[in-house]
Parts: sequence; C-alpha cells; structure tokens
Amino acid sequence: MALNDRQIRFCKEYVIDFNATRSAIEAGYSEESARATSSRLLTNDNIQKYIQKLQSDKSKELNITFEDVVSKLYDIGNKEQARDGDKIKALEQVAKLLGFYEKDNNQKKTDTVTIFEIPDNGR
Repeated sequence: MALNDRQIRFCKEYVIDFNATRSAIEAGYSEESARATSSRLLTNDNIQKYIQKLQSDKSKELNITFEDVVSKLYDIGNKEQARDGDKIKALEQVAKLLGFYEKDNNQKKTDTVTIFEIPDNGR
C-alpha cells in the first residue's frame, strides 16, 4: 500500500523532532485527534519503513553513522570539563540508543506482598 500525501508529510515532519502529535498536526490532521491519529500512523508498517528510509537517507547525506553518534555521546559523558548534568544526559542517551532501557515484553509485574496486617480492633 502506497502512502498518501498527508502520510508522507507526517513522516517528513516526524523525523525532524520525533514529536508524533505535532507531526500529525503539521501534516494536516485534526488537532483534536492528532494524538490518536499519530499513534495509529506509527503502528503502520509502511509508515515505519518510510521513516526508516528518511532516517537512512539523512544519515548518508550527513555522512554519520549510529556508531559515530554513540561514540560522540560517550566522549561527552566522560569528558572531565563537562558539567555533571551534561555527562549524565549524554550517558543516558547512550544507554537509550543501546537499548538498555527497553522493557522486556514478557516481564511480569511483581505481586504485592503483605508484610503485616494492621488489626482492625473492631473499628
């Protein structure tokens, strides 16, 4: 299935700042339903493929790789002259890019355990 003009515009807007709601609005979708629309659009396989193509094209245009980005952020995170906040932010970004924060879809919630019960005393 080919993408229509609004879907293409959504993708182009999305790769600018990765704000899906704003991208939907800029692409001409209703402001009232932009959040739901953008969520639906991002689940579309053709939309995802086009976004990946746009990102790949931009990467080639800028002559930058994933490894370049991670390496530069890592360098910032370990630079002695950098402020602590900048170091933390850079290293958080490295962790995100490397998938350290991804949740395992099979992860189970821990059950709540009652350690002790407070007696009612007839109240």
